[in-house]
Amino acid sequence: MSKEILIIGAGPAGLSTAYYLQQAGVDFMMLEKGDSPGFSYSKMHESLKLLTPAVYSHLPGKKLSKDFFTYYSRQQLLDYYQKYAKHFAFPLQLNTEVVSVAFKDGAYHVKTSGGEFVARAVVAASGVFSHPVEPVLEGEAGIPIMHSSAYFNSDSLGIARGKGRVLVVGGGNTGTEIALDLADEGFEVGVSTRRGLRVWPHQIVGLDVHFLTRPFEYLSRLICRMTKKPFALKKTPVLGRRILSYVRSKKIELFPRLVGVEGNVARFDSGEKKEFDAVILATGYAFKTPFFKDIPKEAEGGLFYVGKPGQMGLDSAFLRGV
Repeated sequence: MSKEILIIGAGPAGLSTAYYLQQAGVDFMMLEKGDSPGFSYSKMHESLKLLTPAVYSHLPGKKLSKDFFTYYSRQQLLDYYQKYAKHFAFPLQLNTEVVSVAFKDGAYHVKTSGGEFVARAVVAASGVFSHPVEPVLEGEAGIPIMHSSAYFNSDSLGIARGKGRVLVVGGGNTGTEIALDLADEGFEVGVSTRRGLRVWPHQIVGLDVHFLTRPFEYLSRLICRMTKKPFALKKTPVLGRRILSYVRSKKIELFPRLVGVEGNVARFDSGEKKEFDAVILATGYAFKTPFFKDIPKEAEGGLFYVGKPGQMGLDSAFLRGV
C-alpha cells in the first residue's frame, strides 16, 4: 500500500499528528501495534491519574473536557483517545507492528506484521513507553521482580492482597504512585532510590504547579531553537507531598539504591539487607526507534519525530508538549 506519509503509533503523539495532516489534506495512514488508539495507556497501572489538568491534556480539535481543571484517569484517557480517532475517522490500521523501515527508489518501505507500506515520509510517534529500562541486579531472586510496565494492580504480584512486603525501585511519579497505592492496601512498602525523593507541591497558592512552570517550558523551547539541541532534564520531580507524610508515618520506608536480590533478600548499596515478597522496577523507559536503524544518513530527511523527549523543549514528551 502506498501513502504520502505513515505515522507509527496511535497514542496522543500520533493522533495529534494525524489531526494536522488531515487538516492539511495530506494522504496518510496510522499504524498501531496495539488493538486500540492509546494502547500504551491500557497497559499502565490501574490507578493512574494524570498529574496535569485537562486544560494541558487535550488533543487539538476536540477538548478532553469542558472542566479544564479536572485530573483524568487512565480509563477516561483511553475512552477519549478512542472517541477522538473515531470522531475524525482517521485511516488507522490496528494490531500492526512496524518491523523495519528501509529507503530505496526514493521512498520509505515500511515492513510490518500486517504487510508492507511505501511512503514519501515517516513519522515516529511511538511514544516513550515501548522500551522499559531495567537495572541489572546481582544474585538469583526467589521472588517476583517486574517492571512497572507489567504491573496493573496488586494482583499482578501473585501474593495475597495487603499481606506482604513490596519494594518499589524508583522515586519518580510512577514509583511513588504505586507505592502509595500498595500502602493504602495494607502492604508493607519500601521505596529504593539513588538520590532520595525530590518532591514538589502539586498546588501552590491554590494553583496547579503546571500553571506556574509553563513559562519555563516555553523558555526551554526558545533555548532549543537557538541552540538546535534537545533540552535535557535529568530528573522529573514527584508532584504531591502525600508520599512525604507516608514516609514520616512509616507507612513507607525509604532505602538507598538496590544492588541485588538473593532469594527473598534485597541488598542495598549501603550494605543493608531486608526481606521482601516482591519487587517492582519503576525505573522508566528509553526512547528508541529500532525500525530506523538501517536508514542511511543521506536518507534521513523524510523521517520525523513527535513526542521525543527534549526534542523541542522541556515538555516535548508530555501531553501538553505533544
